[in-house]
Amino acid sequence: MLMLHKEYHDMKQILRISIAAAMAMTLTACGGGEGGTSDSGTSSSAPKVTAADFTGSWQVDKESMRDIMLAAIEAEAPPEATEEQKQMMRNMAEPMIEGMSINLSINEDKTFSVDMQMMGESESTTGTWTLDNGVITMTENTEEGENSDPATGKLEDGKLMLDFPGEEGGPDQLIMIRG
Repeated sequence: MLMLHKEYHDMKQILRISIAAAMAMTLTACGGGEGGTSDSGTSSSAPKVTAADFTGSWQVDKESMRDIMLAAIEAEAPPEATEEQKQMMRNMAEPMIEGMSINLSINEDKTFSVDMQMMGESESTTGTWTLDNGVITMTENTEEGENSDPATGKLEDGKLMLDFPGEEGGPDQLIMIRG
């Protein structure tokens, strides 16, 4: 029973980190910068990425999330975990993935918002973003005195790839698609 509770907690932590990542990516997508990926009008040899490429609505790519969560289960399972216990964790992940919703809005005014629903709970957050050399950096609005590690993201094949530094127990990357 204790193992099941830990697995549930781990999956919830993974989803929370994913949401945080989504929020972070939203913050970085619309910022200004220099070079081929900025919205400043300068050019370089790489294709130009502008704030307009990031602004708009994004949602979590559930297929990618499934792959990430299943890989995390394998990587984070204790060495003594049986295949049956790992399968229980995988079985718990499926309805969580199907029932979750992570929506990111990256706004032209360099703000973002993230709305997440998972396991019967809803969370929302807001923040600001900047864009520099094709990389969006999103910083969550926090209460005074709290720190927020910004998330960063870039566009690959029409998808927003969000990275979350310093987050333990969750995926390093969250993949978003246009919503």
